[in-house]
Amino acid sequence: MDEIRERERADTAQEIRARTKARDFDFLCGSWIVENRRLPEPFAGEKTWRLFHTIHRCKPLANGCGYLHEIEGDSERGGVVLRLFDSAEDRWSAYAISAQGLLQEPMHGSFRVGVGIFTGRRLFRERPVLVRHVWTRIATSTPEWTQSFSQDGGETWELNWTMRFVRAEWPD
Repeated sequence: MDEIRERERADTAQEIRARTKARDFDFLCGSWIVENRRLPEPFAGEKTWRLFHTIHRCKPLANGCGYLHEIEGDSERGGVVLRLFDSAEDRWSAYAISAQGLLQEPMHGSFRVGVGIFTGRRLFRERPVLVRHVWTRIATSTPEWTQSFSQDGGETWELNWTMRFVRAEWPD
């Protein structure tokens, strides 16, 4: 009987952890004005960053399994990101849809000690690269996101895009 109760307590603790992790992106809910800095040409030794702004809106999905993140910008900077939490794998999958309607391969990752690290693969200029997205400052009013590419399997990374979020309005 004690063994059954212990197993039930362990299952309950695991369910609570999974529900808590499934809320990792709560910090992003609402509307944001985002300052973007992006290198126009990664891997070209470029040192001049392009500055532009976008509007972001994020809301949880009705069933609590993820988030829908809409990005308003021009034709190359807008899009949608669908983030889903897989409690069995204990990780997030982020599916980006470009402004042109193209579904990208998913990014996978998780948060540890307030930092979210997500990796995936992309074609850049028709060459495969690893992509890393990092979320920091999530407990502040100005969370930050960065993107880096690697051409050598993750040995070295080139930072090519940063976003600084400033809340436009508080979520309902």
